[in-house]
Amino acid sequence: MGRHQEFDADEVLEAAMWVFWEKGYRATSMVDLEAATGLQPGSIYNAFGSKKDLFLSVLDFYREQVVGQRVWVLLQTADPLEAIEAFFRTAYEDLEPEQLAGCLLTNSATEMAKADKDIQACVAAGVIQIETAFQERLIEAQAAGELSPDKDPALLAAHLNACFQGFGVVGRLTRDKARLGAICDAAMLCLR
Repeated sequence: MGRHQEFDADEVLEAAMWVFWEKGYRATSMVDLEAATGLQPGSIYNAFGSKKDLFLSVLDFYREQVVGQRVWVLLQTADPLEAIEAFFRTAYEDLEPEQLAGCLLTNSATEMAKADKDIQACVAAGVIQIETAFQERLIEAQAAGELSPDKDPALLAAHLNACFQGFGVVGRLTRDKARLGAICDAAMLCLR
């Protein structure tokens, strides 16, 4: 009979998420994960399997808790184009420069996706989640007459998604909020 799990899995996943987000997959050690989660290696392995399995669980958690929440807000905001702009701006405006860590999906894509098909699939699902939300809002904007009928919502959504993924990389590298604001303004020009 297995031992009863004596921790909150979501709390563990959130703690591990912050470590992977800051350090990346390869640079995160089991010692880092033990320190962040308060768990011993045996508990981590018993609950999540390998470091890779824990990372995949963290990516799923991130997609649900972080991306899912931001997408939900994007879909609830009344004006579709303002919602898209807010999606970009909330990624940096209220953060201190040292908090500009980029998107965990993007960071993982640049570090690991090519090397591991499971990680690639998990990251791709999150990126598609964002792009799909952009496309839904662009279709609404077009129906409301806010977006020109000659613009392709699917292509624009892909463009915005590429901008957003690059946006996170620029933020992580430069920590320059003014530059991010200018990039956001430029991204929005294609919509108006």
